Amino acid sequence: MLNHKHYVPVLKGKAGDFWAIQNLKQDTRGRVTPLIEVVPPSAKMSEEDRLDGTARCISTHWPDEPCFVDLIWRDNSPMLHHEHVVDFFFRRARSRALHAVPVTALARSPAYQQAVARVVEQDGKGMAIRLGVSFVDDLATAGRLLDALLGVTKTNHEHVDMIIEAGSVTATPAAMLRTTWREAIDVLPHLERWRSVTVLAGSFPASLAGLPQATWSTIRRREWDAWSDLVGSQSLARKPTYADYVIGDPIVPFSGQAAIAANLRYSTPSDFLVWRGYAVNNHPLGFGQIHTICADLVRRDEFSGADFSRGDFEIQQRAANQDSPGNAQQWRQWATNHYIELVSSQVANLL
Repeated sequence: MLNHKHYVPVLKGKAGDFWAIQNLKQDTRGRVTPLIEVVPPSAKMSEEDRLDGTARCISTHWPDEPCFVDLIWRDNSPMLHHEHVVDFFFRRARSRALHAVPVTALARSPAYQQAVARVVEQDGKGMAIRLGVSFVDDLATAGRLLDALLGVTKTNHEHVDMIIEAGSVTATPAAMLRTTWREAIDVLPHLERWRSVTVLAGSFPASLAGLPQATWSTIRRREWDAWSDLVGSQSLARKPTYADYVIGDPIVPFSGQAAIAANLRYSTPSDFLVWRGYAVNNHPLGFGQIHTICADLVRRDEFSGADFSRGDFEIQQRAANQDSPGNAQQWRQWATNHYIELVSSQVANLL
């Protein structure tokens, strides 16, 4: 059974995400339970290799720690060697002694829910349910579906982690999101019985294309504003755990060929700082633009210092031209590592 955690970052299950969680400080790890969405296979990677690779990466980079695992992009997928992909993945996870909890939602197919039920029965770790905030519009139906899902999986409320999900909130004022979450918590059936209750949203845009180039743009962390205000309410029936999409958005990651533009996503206690550079194949510095970007960042007051996280250390190294510029995956790694360190500290200090 999971211990209560303060922060649930949603990661897309690529190598960069696993690097980012591996390098968290030990005290931070104890406050974080990642929700890992296993990304779909690609032209270069089969379904079996993707699932095997994800289990292997979790075992290597997040050993002996609980995590949520969601095969959200696999509903209605073909069987894999006469086995549902959920069964396949968790069998691999079991062989590596992972502390993985399956994640589902009310609208998943019967085959998916039955596979989750088999995992719950075999592993005894319970499950997590992602529940869209729109459930408040039809409480009777939501209640029936929740009861039906618990019946199929033979799980009681005390073994379920409830995640109330608002999705992308790039255009939603923080006050409105706070009210939405508050209403959902107030009417959530069996509020006190769930093993944990978490609220989830993300305000980072799906694309950087609309941002100006060669300068820092500031994007307000609206989900953080909403949650920090929400948990300060004395009349709140139950304080929820905080979750977000880190420095990304809810949609499935792009897997095709695309022009790579140098960029860095750096987070402060209230905002995302984003530098959108130029396509590496059309700029004289190419990937080396990142040295200039990092040098500019470390001169700013918002830079947390090389000792704050492994990601900050890597940024400092590039600012001093003491290492290679890296690549798009590594830039995302450094920024993700810094972000999770920052948010887990913020949450712990607020609760």
